[in-house]
Formats: sequence, C-alpha cells, structure tokens
Amino acid sequence: MSKYHPREWLLRRVSDPTTVVVAVVVAVAIAVGVALRYRYYTGIEPGPDSDEAEFALLAQQLLRGEWPLLMRGQPYGGTPWLFGIAASIRVFGMNAVGLRLPTVFLGLVNAAMSYGIGIQLNWSRRRAALAAAAVWCFPMSAVFFASRETMYFVPSVTAGLATIFIIARMERRRTPAEILGSGALSRRSLFVAGIAAGVGLWINPGSLYLTAPALIWIGWRALAEARSISGSASARVRAVVLPGLQLLGGLVLGAFPFLFLTLAGTDRRNNYTDRVGYGFAERVELLSLHQLPGWFGFRVPIGGLLTGAWLGGVAWKVAFVVFLGLLIFQVARRSAFANESLLSVLAIGVPIVFLVITLRTGPIYANLRYIFFASPILGLLLAAKWRSDLQAAAAIALLPLIALAGLLSVDLPRQATAERTAQLLEARGAKCAIGDYWAGGHRLMFETEGKIVSISTYENRNPLYLDQAEDLGNCPWVFAEGSPGAAQFEQYLQSKQISVESVRPGDGLVVYFPERRVWLEELFPDSLAGG
Repeated sequence: MSKYHPREWLLRRVSDPTTVVVAVVVAVAIAVGVALRYRYYTGIEPGPDSDEAEFALLAQQLLRGEWPLLMRGQPYGGTPWLFGIAASIRVFGMNAVGLRLPTVFLGLVNAAMSYGIGIQLNWSRRRAALAAAAVWCFPMSAVFFASRETMYFVPSVTAGLATIFIIARMERRRTPAEILGSGALSRRSLFVAGIAAGVGLWINPGSLYLTAPALIWIGWRALAEARSISGSASARVRAVVLPGLQLLGGLVLGAFPFLFLTLAGTDRRNNYTDRVGYGFAERVELLSLHQLPGWFGFRVPIGGLLTGAWLGGVAWKVAFVVFLGLLIFQVARRSAFANESLLSVLAIGVPIVFLVITLRTGPIYANLRYIFFASPILGLLLAAKWRSDLQAAAAIALLPLIALAGLLSVDLPRQATAERTAQLLEARGAKCAIGDYWAGGHRLMFETEGKIVSISTYENRNPLYLDQAEDLGNCPWVFAEGSPGAAQFEQYLQSKQISVESVRPGDGLVVYFPERRVWLEELFPDSLAGG
C-alpha cells in the first residue's frame, strides 16, 4: 500500500511529466479508437452484411438448442465465440446492437490482454497502458474490420494474445535454475498455452500469425537451455522433447474439432482449392505493396478485395516507408527488458506466416482483412526496448496520429442496407427470397428475424434454408440494380416468356416478383451444392 495519502499520491502523479504525457497519449488513442468505430457504424457499414447476419442466425439456432462444432461449408471453425453472440442477442435482441456489441467488447478484451503482456514483460503500468491503447486504435484497417461480427476473426486474435500472455507470464515467473518443462509452473503453462493456441487454430488458421512465432520462440528457448545442461545427450534431448510434448498435448486438445473434423474429415469443403494460386514472387509483391501497407494502417480493406484503398498519395507512401524503417529498427535493436525478443520474433514471423498460409490458399486468403490477425504486434513492438516510458510514449503517439489522419482523409462509400427491401417483402406477404449473396442473402433473414427465409445464388452453407425455401413456393428474387446476376435473371425470364414485376425499394436494390416459381437450379445450379 502506498505511504502517501490518495490526494498526495495523485498530486505527485500529476506533477510527473512522463505520467502526464503517457496519459495524454492514451486518452488520444482511446478517443481515436472510438471515433473510428463511430465512423464505421454510421458512415460505412450501418447495417450488418450477409456474412454478419449469418452469425446472428447461427446464434439464433444455438438458442434453440443446436451448436455446430464448425462453420457449415468452411474449412475452419469459428463456433466457440457463438456463445458470446447468442448471449448478446438474447439480451439485446436480433438487431445490430445485439450482433455487434460482442465484437466491441472483445476489442476491449484484446487491449486488456496486450496490457497484461506488457506487465509480464516487466514493463511499467504506464508503458503497458500505451501498448493497450495502441491495440484499441491501430491500424485503421484492423479497427474497421474488427468492428464487424466475424466470429472466426477477432476471437482468434484473442486466443493468440492469450497464448503470448501465458508464455510471457511463465518466463517472468520461472526461476533461472528451472529448466523449461521440468517444474510444475512451466508444465502447466506450456499445456495451457498449447490449449489457447489450439482453440485459436480451431477458430481460424489466421491465429498462426500470433501463435506460431510465439511457440517457435519458446522452442528456441528450450533448445538454448538444453545446450547449457551439463550431462548426457539423453538429458539434453529430454529437455527439448518434454516441453514440446506438453505444448503438443494442449494444442491437440484445444484444436480437436479442427484437427479431426476438418483435416481428417472427408466432407469438409475447402473453398480455396478452386482458386487460381499465386507464385512466390507474386505473393512477395502482394505482401510488400498491399498487405504491409494495410497492416501498418496506410490502406483500408474496403474498396478492393486484394489491394484495398490507399489513404492518400505520395505523402502516405513516404510515411509508410518511414514507418517500416522504424519497425525494422525496433526489431533489430537490443532489448531493454528480459524476453522482449519475443516481440521481435512475432514481427519477423508475420511475412513468413503470410507466405506459408498463401502457399496453398492463393490470393483469396491474402485479402487485406486477414493480415489484421497480426495487428496487436505493432503496438507491443513500438512500446518495447525503449529506456524510458517517455520515449515509448513518443513512439506510440505516432499510431493514433496516423489513424486520425487516415480517418480524416479516407472517403469510403456508405454501404446500403436491406431494411427497405425487407419491409417491401413483408408488406407483400413474401415468406422466402432468392438473390445475390450481398444484395440480399442472410441480411433479409436478419432484418425480418427469420420470418423470410432467404437463400443465395452464390453459396448456401445451411441446407436447412434451402429445404425451407423450396417448400415455400414462389420466392421473389433480389439483386443489386444493374448487376450481372440481375441481367442474367431478366434474360432468362424473357427466354421463358415469364412475366415479372420489378420493384426498386431503394439502396440500389431491385426486387423481382415472377408470375411463377423460378428455382435456383434453373439459373444457378452450383449454389445448390451448399457445403
């Protein structure tokens, strides 16, 4: 307990210039993070798209007693976080607040986890708070995409941070005389860290951006300690194998659904196998010119699937090069605290993990959204290795300033909602709808709380909706106005001499009411394959 009276303690803190500077930087970072989320929810994506809406529908099914271990038709999981979404929907209802509040909460959890990692690295509370504030507001690409409810993205970042926290805590508390894996503390920690990494893998392989380098770092520590053991070769081998087995046991336990239902299963669809892959040189170019600028906050994952949108012209590109130089400096220089080399390994691992992941998946997994798995590394790395908290505050201050400048300069279109289309369908007494995945899709079911069963011309991961819609008869069709799908649908109706009424409810959508039932197999038979 402090020997000072609370008022005296507060005055001493306020009179400390470093504390004041850190408090200002943290406050600005928090405000910028709030502003970014406000901009996203009001000016970019006011309503959930079909991907988000699907998670709400899954949560609704969970409340009715069903819980799939893996996402339907996907080569990864995501479903552990479904309980969080379901709890929020149960309390706040089937609306944007109920759907998106959990991911905002998880953003706070990730910031708190980063604070905890800083404490385990023997940082002061001020420096740890700087790292946490940076994770909350930077980079803008991560904040925007993490504002959406994607139950297999943000939670995997949480699992990765938990893995790093457990490893850092173990290394802080382990005595110098204790060989890794030989004591009760390290055995428990390695096993639990493996479970956290396994759950992250179950949720999404993108968690490897955080977990793989962390596990490699602890493996390197085990090898270094084994070499220092004076004794037989078998003792050195045991010093390496024992912690490896403890980690592996936890990893298998945590990733059990992914390992045995995805890798060992024969009925899991890998929706990347039919994509055209990129060669090594092309993936390096994609990483250097698109992914890294997005990771650093100079691109946003809106406006282009693979490349995103630059936030400005030449000045932004120069700033990106300068920022890259600062990060390389941070990675290369000597640590000021024990175990900060972990952060350097995490940063070095980002391009390596990217090149490994995209080796099989091709460019589709190189979408700018996905490298945000590694976004917490930036704040932690910039706060590390400085001799004083004041220097760390100066480095971290760059991040909210970059995010704020990006917020003021970016001009992204407001995405349309399906609210008026849903109202039109309900007014017409429609019980089902078919259409483009992004124009209608699961959004229509979300807007009507499941009263209208909507299926897609793109893919239908839940066969239940296909069966229900097929039994409901003549379903209206929904497309984005002027889209290729709309043109194809109109041409088909003309060729079959089927009369149709088209209504434009707004938001760039058009709804077709054909005189007779037109089913998916007539135009889009591939969409019936589902998972």
